[in-house]
Amino acid sequence: MSRRNIRFCGVIRSGTAIEIFGNMIPSLLMLKRDPRAWWRRLKEKGRQKPLPTMEELIQRPDDVGRIGSTYLFIHRWKGDEFDLDAFQRSQDFLADLERLLQAQGRSFRIFTPLSPKTNLPELAEKAQLGNLSPFGLLIHWRFGPRLLITGAEIEGELPVPRKEQTERIGCTDCELCLKICPQEPLRTGEVDLMKCEGCSRCIKCCPIGTG
Repeated sequence: MSRRNIRFCGVIRSGTAIEIFGNMIPSLLMLKRDPRAWWRRLKEKGRQKPLPTMEELIQRPDDVGRIGSTYLFIHRWKGDEFDLDAFQRSQDFLADLERLLQAQGRSFRIFTPLSPKTNLPELAEKAQLGNLSPFGLLIHWRFGPRLLITGAEIEGELPVPRKEQTERIGCTDCELCLKICPQEPLRTGEVDLMKCEGCSRCIKCCPIGTG
């Protein structure tokens, strides 16, 4: 079945605004669930903890992919609602990765779920971690859309275990997310990012990863 062409409008073109729907949805859900979560995390960032080895650290994400020099990391939720524990795990992982790379003298660039210009779902699709929903959310073959994506562009290699190259289906274009969205994109042909309520229906309704 061919995918319907949905137009996304209402993007704010500025230096700090999140322009990509696939990034914006997790960010909206985080702010709706706990508006102070990000600021608490910034305060905690300076606290030093014992560093793991790189081999130990790379086992923490629930899945890892790579496209060129950029690594993508999947941190799954435990349920349909935004998982603050997954957010905390993802930020702890990035903080330790940053410290390890600095200690090794490597150049790098970190991408968080709040990175405004970097399309993490699209990069994750290219890294064969799933495919995109009509809303641009990454649909992982095991976790569906219930996840956070982080990433890092890194000089050199990470000790990521090799995975079997098998065809894994994520989004099946069932259109449930389009049917249930309050903005009725099947009728209007568009989604206005400025009007998104953060209701998370496009995540909760997805049948992938619910088994």
